[in-house]
Amino acid sequence: MKRLVYSFAVSSLLAFTAIAQTPKPASRPAMANPAAATSTPSGGTGAEGKFAQITLAQLGQGVNELKVKIDALNAEFQPMQKELKRWKRNSWL
Repeated sequence: MKRLVYSFAVSSLLAFTAIAQTPKPASRPAMANPAAATSTPSGGTGAEGKFAQITLAQLGQGVNELKVKIDALNAEFQPMQKELKRWKRNSWL
């Protein structure tokens, strides 16, 4: 029973905290001529944000460029890798 009371108290506290954090909407000033306000909209659409478009062809080009660079690095370090493998085979550890 104590658990139920404690859980109710905690959930109520969290609910009141969440309600207290929600911003209060700004009050609108009274309009002198409401008919004129309906004909000319003021403000944004309410759905403002950023939009990104990904072009898959450019993504493929980028992947191919990276593959060429990685292959060049592998070719550059291949002699060192072979030498390290040879040392590993010949070591007594």
